[in-house]
Amino acid sequence: MQDNYVSLNPANTIAEERAIRSRLYAQRLLEAQGGASAVIVGAQWGLTASVLTYSSMQNSGFAFLPFTMKRSQGYAKIGGAFLAFYMLGHGYVMGRFGDRRQFNHLYLNKSGILAGTTAWDRQD
Repeated sequence: MQDNYVSLNPANTIAEERAIRSRLYAQRLLEAQGGASAVIVGAQWGLTASVLTYSSMQNSGFAFLPFTMKRSQGYAKIGGAFLAFYMLGHGYVMGRFGDRRQFNHLYLNKSGILAGTTAWDRQD
């Protein structure tokens, strides 16, 4: 069985172009970030930071379960550590392998690019 249905019906042209543009947009946005490695490194740094934060808090009496409102500050610290180090790891890889100007162009002009009214590449 075929994975992707391809129609030669002219009535489906608009929907098919939209789907192709959407997939191409996601691919180019990921490449402008430095590829999948940016997401992977960011997630690894974030998870490491959140586990270390949790371990440090656990030594001072913090317990993750059961969930209570009284522990919400601890949950926020763990989430904040993840977010901060995710951004650091992602930014590091994006700075080394990515193209920040192209990423900004794609991110800020998403609707125009998907509609076909804005160019894919930035105009310097």
